[in-house]
Formats: sequence, structure tokens, C-alpha cells
Amino acid sequence: MERKKKALFALGAIIVIAIIATCISRFGGKEEDTKKLATGTVTEVTDNTNQSANNENETKNEKNKEVQEEEEQKDNRPESLDAVKMLHANEDHTYITSEDFYNHMDKIVGYNFLTTATIDELTDKEVSLKLKDGKPSVVFNTAEDYTKLLRSGKEVAVIGTLYEYNKVDGKKIATAWVSFIASGNDVEEYKGKTTDPNFIDLFK
Repeated sequence: MERKKKALFALGAIIVIAIIATCISRFGGKEEDTKKLATGTVTEVTDNTNQSANNENETKNEKNKEVQEEEEQKDNRPESLDAVKMLHANEDHTYITSEDFYNHMDKIVGYNFLTTATIDELTDKEVSLKLKDGKPSVVFNTAEDYTKLLRSGKEVAVIGTLYEYNKVDGKKIATAWVSFIASGNDVEEYKGKTTDPNFIDLFK
């Protein structure tokens, strides 16, 4: 009888120990899972925060770039053609009729010129000018943005420097920076003149 009690006691002890061990194992596993879950959550939150900060910085940079470009465009827009004329007042530009300019562009590369023409098309960076009746317009780069002051069909007085000239498939291609110093009725003072003799000598 005594042996039977001891055996039952031992069996009960074994069962209790097994239950405790199982609980500890399960608790430990859950704790580890909880730690992993918490770590993953923190990592995800950190990544989202960093991504949000990066997006915000990119947005700020884009806005700053847009503001800078707008400021640069404003700085490149003259208030008036008189202001442009004063800006280039100390520069020496030799007069040439628009027809002579069209016919002899290859002869005046590297020279400063003054001529009159009619605007065909105008953007903030380029202008195509009609220099000779019945002939295609010639495209030039503009030193300033004249889109607020001038428009297509406007007659203008033009100054600039011709840097390069080519003829491709019968089309004249000029590389030159030009500025406008007069338009409309103000162009009359530049019309009716003959080409400067210094240029005429180059045509021979």
C-alpha cells in the first residue's frame, strides 16, 4: 500500500513537472513571437517615417527648383525695349539691311550686326525672323525673354552677333544671339538705311 502511494506521488510529480515545462515553453515562444512582432512593427514605422521624410524633401526640392526657375525667367524678361537698348548702348553693331543679311550671312560670321525684320514665331528662348520676302524665316536664339513684349507679325530692330552659319538642304541655319531694341513705329529710324560699307566690302 505504501509503495502504491509513493508510485502515485511520483507519477503526479512527473505530470506536474511536464505541465510546468510545457507552459514555460509556450510562454517563452509567445514572448519571442511578441518580441519579433514588436521589432517588425518598429522597423516598419521607421521605414515609413523615413520614406515620408524623403518624399517631403523631394517635394521641397522640386518647389525650390520651380521657384528658382521662375525667378531666373523673371530676371531674363526685360521691362521694355528701351531698357534693352540702354543695356547694349556701349556695344558696337554695324547696320545691314535684312535682305543683305539674308543673302550674305556666310560673309558676316563673327560680326556684330544691326538690322530690321518681322517676327514669324517667338518663344522665351528663340525667334524666327522674316528677313527677305518670299524666303523662309531664319531661327535665332534670343538673349532675353521677349514673350511679354512682342508677338508674331511685329516689325522689330534687331542687334546681335552671328557665330556660325550653315546651309543644309537649301535651308539657312544661323547660330546667333539676338536682342530687340525697337518695335512698331520706333523701327522707322532704322529703316531706309543702306548697308554699312564695312559690310559691303565683305560681300565682294
